[in-house]
Amino acid sequence: MTIPASLLVTFLPASSSGTTLSLEDLATRLASDGQAEVEVVELAAGTAVRVRRATGGPDQAPPAGLPGKAEEALPAITLDYQLPVPGTEAHLLMTFSTPLVQIADAMVELFDAVAGSLTWMGGDGTGE
Repeated sequence: MTIPASLLVTFLPASSSGTTLSLEDLATRLASDGQAEVEVVELAAGTAVRVRRATGGPDQAPPAGLPGKAEEALPAITLDYQLPVPGTEAHLLMTFSTPLVQIADAMVELFDAVAGSLTWMGGDGTGE
């Protein structure tokens, strides 16, 4: 049986304005719409903002900025992790997604395990 899931990794460069939000401020901003479970968590790679969101289906509007009506969007679960890249002002965004809303909790456990396995490697291979 094929289990549909995806992981998109995005490098978010430092803001051109030179201002950087703390992870706590970022979490507060992401939680402001009340549509997601947002928390600051510890991973092997450091502190991260974790965002779990259900999208699509008759009771869930499409994410902000996307066209369409709720009844036109297929249900899905997304889990985002955003964490600072060491030695820079940039962030790494990992976005996991699955349409298997029936087993969403099990899929989120899998996504958490993958995100938890992220480690940084230094230029000399020592991880520091």
